[in-house]
Amino acid sequence: MIFKKLYIGNKKEAYIEKQLEPKLNIIFSDDNNKGKTIVAQGLYYVLGNEPIFPSGFEYKNYYFIADIELDDDNFSICRKDKTFIVKRGKSFNIYDSVSDFKRFFDKNIYKLPIIFKDNKEKLAELDLFIQLFFVGQDGRDTSKIFNSSYCNKDDFINMIYSYMGCGYKPSEIDQDKLKEKINILNEEKKLLITQNKILKKDIPAIRTASYTQDREALLKKISQLENKKNEIIELKKERNRCYNKKLKNESLLEELGSLNRSFSEGSVVCLDCNSSHIGYLNKKNDISFDASDAEIRKNILASIEARIDTNKEEIIKLDIELKKKQSELNVLLQEEDVSLENLLLYKSELVSVSDVDARIEEIDKNIANYKNIISSAKLKQEGNSSSKREILNKILSEMNKFYKEIDIDGKLIFDQLFTIKNEVYSGSEAAEFYLSKLYALAKVLNHNFPIVMDAFRDGELSTPKEKEVIDKFNTLPNQIIFTSTLKEQEKGKYDDFEKTNKIDYSYHKTCQILTPNDVAEFLNKVEEFSFVL
Repeated sequence: MIFKKLYIGNKKEAYIEKQLEPKLNIIFSDDNNKGKTIVAQGLYYVLGNEPIFPSGFEYKNYYFIADIELDDDNFSICRKDKTFIVKRGKSFNIYDSVSDFKRFFDKNIYKLPIIFKDNKEKLAELDLFIQLFFVGQDGRDTSKIFNSSYCNKDDFINMIYSYMGCGYKPSEIDQDKLKEKINILNEEKKLLITQNKILKKDIPAIRTASYTQDREALLKKISQLENKKNEIIELKKERNRCYNKKLKNESLLEELGSLNRSFSEGSVVCLDCNSSHIGYLNKKNDISFDASDAEIRKNILASIEARIDTNKEEIIKLDIELKKKQSELNVLLQEEDVSLENLLLYKSELVSVSDVDARIEEIDKNIANYKNIISSAKLKQEGNSSSKREILNKILSEMNKFYKEIDIDGKLIFDQLFTIKNEVYSGSEAAEFYLSKLYALAKVLNHNFPIVMDAFRDGELSTPKEKEVIDKFNTLPNQIIFTSTLKEQEKGKYDDFEKTNKIDYSYHKTCQILTPNDVAEFLNKVEEFSFVL
């Protein structure tokens, strides 16, 4: 998308910006209040943005018209307060509200992301969507979005996810209803078992002939087997730890014993300081001993030997306990034999509850099925969350990379798309934050909209940083429109930027960008929309 011209005016005064080019444009002036903000805000005001024009500028009294090129298609949009007129060729359409124009935008300009708000799926608001590529001069607060009366920063982030194809997707599965069904089935099962007491008797013959008892017994046995298996695993781990301690202590004992022999044949000295003092460090409590003293060394050796004996005793105890648990596991694994006599003994009772038993089997199958559906839905949601984290991490990575390239000594680290409320950036830090975000969103989202930032040097962004910013944004395929106010000593500073289009507003009268000079051309443009001022 390219902004080609912007017309602002009424039948008394007007201004036409027709110097914009499909590359990086810098609109600058030698002082404030020369109309840069009116133009910067006006560009996206035409496309439905909620503007923050300078105070005193009664924008609702003026018509804003933009000539736009989109994928080789040229059209014009006129906005007057809440009314939009779109002209394409000889046809034009009128929209009486931002909401109506939003639907046109969604169908004809760009498919808007869908966000979930107020328990409904909604098209992203235009003033929220436009913040992906527009930053105004006023109302900056790095902890929240611009114009946060309806939408908020969570909506902005969710809009990004939707833009990238992993936004909120309402599940076709109503998990709450399934959980309710599971609860109802569980209650029915409890009632059936309560009313048919034979199903609660823990008798091998009944377990053999009854699905309900067999299943309950099986689940109970599985639980017992799991517990016993875990006990055996923990005992084995503990025994391995004891073996390792024993081996380490034996190795240390051997080293100290070797050290003792070396004293009888010569001396051990430190090669750094030539000292004969050798220490033994107990790493567990960071205490060291002088191992070169014979008595101390003897005590150390005795202590290590005692630890080895303790390790051996502990290993023996664990071996005994392990064998006991393994025997218990084998007992659990043995099946009970059920005689025909025992089955015949409970025949009449089992026949009377056969239908109940079948119903309980059906209930269990339905519960298992519902649980599988819920589990599958949760897995999809987790996968979606993983994709969201990946997108956010890509944007933050690009932001931090951009920031470090323009401010090599900068101390900021961006770990969120918005700062927390009591850590708001201001001055040049805020400008660097917004520039980093605009650039990162363009890179990751790969959008084709013009990037507009009013007062891109706000907070005294230094000239070296400014050059890096312009060089970086020049690598993007988008049309870029920056505005800047120069100091007296900075005049002519953009002359060396060959790839940029310089638009000088210094000749404008202060607070009077609109004049009668452009009214005739403005009215000619208005005639194209077939209405009369």
